[in-house]
Amino acid sequence: LSPGFNVDEYIDLEKLDIGKPLIVINGELDKIRSGYYPRIFYPKLYQVRTRFLTRFEPIYYAKPMSGGWLFRAYPGPWQTFCSNPKIGNAICIDSAPTRPDFASVQAKIRKYLADLDA
Repeated sequence: LSPGFNVDEYIDLEKLDIGKPLIVINGELDKIRSGYYPRIFYPKLYQVRTRFLTRFEPIYYAKPMSGGWLFRAYPGPWQTFCSNPKIGNAICIDSAPTRPDFASVQAKIRKYLADLDA
C-alpha cells in the first residue's frame, strides 16, 4: 500500500487490518504520528492514528536530516549516520535499540560536525 496526500487513504488503512502483516511504502506515517494534521480539522485521522497507525513497526527506515540521517533495518538498531567530508563517506555516530526522537538525532549530528571542525 502507498497512501498519498488524501487523509482518507490513511483512515481506510485501518479497514485492511485483518491480523496479518501490512506493508506500507512511503506512507509518511511520521507526518501523521507527529501531529502534522491538526486534531481539530482531522478528528477521524487522529482516532485512527491513536488506535492503529501507532502500532506500525518500521522495517526499513531512512529519514534524511541536515548533515546526516536516521536509519534502521529491522530487527537491527536505530542508527544515526553523518556525512563526513574529511573521509568522503558516511559514518555511524550513534546506535540505539529504541527509536530516538528527531531533536536528539539532529543534536548528535550537529555535535559530530562541530567536533570535526574543532
